[in-house]
Amino acid sequence: MYQVKYADSVLYLKNQSNDYIVLPVGASAGTFSAFPEGIEIDDNTGAINVTKSETGLRYRITLYFAGRRNLFNTRGYFRFAV
Repeated sequence: MYQVKYADSVLYLKNQSNDYIVLPVGASAGTFSAFPEGIEIDDNTGAINVTKSETGLRYRITLYFAGRRNLFNTRGYFRFAV
């Protein structure tokens, strides 16, 4: 069983001039998706742009492995808070 992981399950906006980007930890190749809408995630890398994501929501991140038809248990829940 593979679990999508990020450094923390609660991400806070940071007061900085650049976008705050968070990368998944040890991610495999595949395609990332998220639910519900409102999160800014790179489909190829799983990088989350916290600055451009809607805050105060809980998101489900899913990774579909490359070359496989079935969805593996690849879900992680992440909540953004201000």
